[in-house]
Amino acid sequence: MRKQFIFSLVVMLIIASLAGCMPFRRPTPTPTPTNPITPTPQSTVQPTAADRVIKIVNAMPEVKTSYALVVGNVAMVGVDLRDKLTADKENALKTRISADTKRQMPELAEVWVTSDPDLVTRIRNLASRISRGEPITGFFDEITNIAKKLQPKGS
Repeated sequence: MRKQFIFSLVVMLIIASLAGCMPFRRPTPTPTPTNPITPTPQSTVQPTAADRVIKIVNAMPEVKTSYALVVGNVAMVGVDLRDKLTADKENALKTRISADTKRQMPELAEVWVTSDPDLVTRIRNLASRISRGEPITGFFDEITNIAKKLQPKGS
């Protein structure tokens, strides 16, 4: 009887140890569907530095329209004036445009202004190309050429 008791105890221990080694069966969790994160559309487009310069310059009553290129911390501004001004008045207006723009946009170190029709047209065309998304490297030589013509003689 003792042998039978020990034998049944050993069999039970073996069965218990085998049952304990089996992994616990859990139901596989159902994955929660993930909604793709879509960026919220911007209702307003942030103005570029050139747009801000144009807004400042166009607010002046003597200016009919203006165009601007901003490269780094330098703004190159072409202006079409409402009326023909004397050279002194035109230079005073250019100085005022430069000072007002730098005051309202302190991130600009220089603001160069021209009313020369050829340079105004070139600035307008380049600004248009940049706003269409063309890479600035494609016409960097032209920007450099304009900058040389606009740069104050003492610089």
